[in-house]
Amino acid sequence: MTYTEWTSRHVPTYEAAYGNCRQVSNAMVAAFPELRIAYGSYYCPFWGERWHMWLVTPAGEIIDPTI
Repeated sequence: MTYTEWTSRHVPTYEAAYGNCRQVSNAMVAAFPELRIAYGSYYCPFWGERWHMWLVTPAGEIIDPTI
């Protein structure tokens, strides 16, 4: 299964993604142990600065399952 396939199955809607970056990232790392968790913040025009968690492949590609 690819990262995109996993995300499509486990995070099919905006509602499933929003506010769940920690839970989804942890679940994806359990499924793909080669990924590592990264975290920081982003700027939302409505809410301002927001905390966020995403994943990074061994090659340095960013995987954001809750984008």
